[in-house]
Parts: sequence; C-alpha cells; structure tokens
Amino acid sequence: MKPTHSPHARPARPTLAWMVAVATLAPTAALAEPTADDEVWKNVYSSFSTPLGKLLDGSAEESLSYRLAFDLPADNAGMDLGGGPAKSSTVQLGLKYVPLSSWFVNVNLFKFIQPDLQKPWNPDFAYSFGYDDWRPYTFSAQYSNNGGNRFNPDPAKKERRTDFLSGGLNVSFKFPLPKLLHPLLALDENDTVGCSTGLNLSPRYTDLATNAVLKNKKTLSLGCKYALPSNWYFNFSLTKYLTKTQQQPWDGDYTYGFGYFDWRPGSWSFQYNNYSGNRFPWNEKSPGTGRFKDGSFTVSTSGNLL
Repeated sequence: MKPTHSPHARPARPTLAWMVAVATLAPTAALAEPTADDEVWKNVYSSFSTPLGKLLDGSAEESLSYRLAFDLPADNAGMDLGGGPAKSSTVQLGLKYVPLSSWFVNVNLFKFIQPDLQKPWNPDFAYSFGYDDWRPYTFSAQYSNNGGNRFNPDPAKKERRTDFLSGGLNVSFKFPLPKLLHPLLALDENDTVGCSTGLNLSPRYTDLATNAVLKNKKTLSLGCKYALPSNWYFNFSLTKYLTKTQQQPWDGDYTYGFGYFDWRPGSWSFQYNNYSGNRFPWNEKSPGTGRFKDGSFTVSTSGNLL
C-alpha cells in the first residue's frame, strides 16, 4: 500500500521488510509470469500467518523431527585465529519442533570426535527459532546462534552457556528464478532454481584487528540453489558487508555447497559445504581460508518423532 504524507511530513524511514521487498519482489514480479490466482501477492500476504485458532482448539499440525549427521572436515588444518568451521569430525543430533504453520524451534547438539580440536567458538550446541516459510514469494525471519555455546562453561576460560547477543537476526525473501531467465540459466526445463535474499544483523561480534567486542554487524545476502529432479544440487550465497571493516578473516564474500539432498523421512543425504573465508579474486584472503579443503563433507539422515 502506498504511504500518504502531509506536504510537510518527514519521510518515513524504510523498514527491513520494505527494503527486502524493493530489492527482490519488484524485479521478480516484473519478470515472473503471473498466474490465475496471483501466487506472488497471495504468498506475500500469507507470510507470518499464525492461525491461533487451530493452536487453541488442538487442530494445529505440529511436528517434531530429528536429523542425525556425521560431519568430516576435508582437512583439519587451516585458520585458527578466532572463527571459522570446526577442524574436528563431529557427530550431530538436531531436533526441530514446529508447533504451528512455519514457526519453529531448532536445537543442534555436537559431539567432537577429537575434543582437543574444539575451539572456543565451536559450540557444544546451537539453536535457532522463528518463522521459515519454504514457499516462493514469502518472507521469513529467524534468530540463530552458532557461537561457542557450552553445556558446562568454564569461568576460568571466560566461557558462557550462551551469549544471546552474539547470535544473528535474519529477515529474508524467497523467490524462484523468473521464467524469462530459466531457459538461459537452467540446463533442463525440469531443473529448478530457487533463490533467497536477506538482511542480517549480529548485535555483537568480535573484531580480530582490535580484539574488541563491537556492535551491529550488518550484511546483505543473495543465494540460489540449482536442483535436479534426482535430488542432486548446487548452491551458493553472496554476502555484502554494509560496513567493510566489519568483515572478519573468517567471513566469506561467498559460500557454496553441493551434493545429494533428500528431505523425505528415513532418507540419506550426502553434502559438501564451504563456509570458510572465501574471497573474490580482487579481495585478499587470509591464510588458511577460502580453499576447497577448508570445507567439510556431511552424511545425514532424518525422520519424524511426532
């Protein structure tokens, strides 16, 4: 809806949702082929739907699922300056509870096969919650914390159970590759390309150059996933740091992954992901980051408990 102003009113500052909509919805709506039921706006308006009536009368379709995984770093050497992926193999157990619609709470537990390689920033557990809608043309918002969370923090090492403000807030918008571009970028008409763009905020982060804890790291992201009908895929994500000096050596210009992913309960997935400090050729990377061997391989399975 177009805002109205008095002639002397100060223009309102754009909200996060409005900036994401301008950056993604406008070009997508312009290029996407409209459907009879106007899928674009229908899904936009249904974002963050909360049918409380179903929750109160017990008809909500709640679910509880698990994910069991083994993660193997391609190499256990690399950057050791205060961030970055774990260099030890880990066994992981994830539990995700969905009480209503696309609202969720997720917890991941980590067991390090080589405990001596667990660094202060590698967590015993990670957690997230929020609203994550898988449908195209929808907004999502969530909080996640993958920092050095500890079950039994050691005060002598300045460990904490968790540092909530060191987590991250994300507001994103999902959209498919516009149909006009699909023949140009897709190898086959049955292949799918789904994308997402978002705004990210870390209220508190560590700056390596000053060894200080600073506030409000802000980034923009754009990622896409190219998937074959056979469940093989490739994905990438680009990151723009709104304040360049906030980018740390372990913060990448981009991340990427590929593999076989099957979402069906009881199935197995095989994936490679690289979240290290990848840099574009014109940006200098830090030693021990941004190489293929700084990624990791994961074997996982999942199922429903409720």
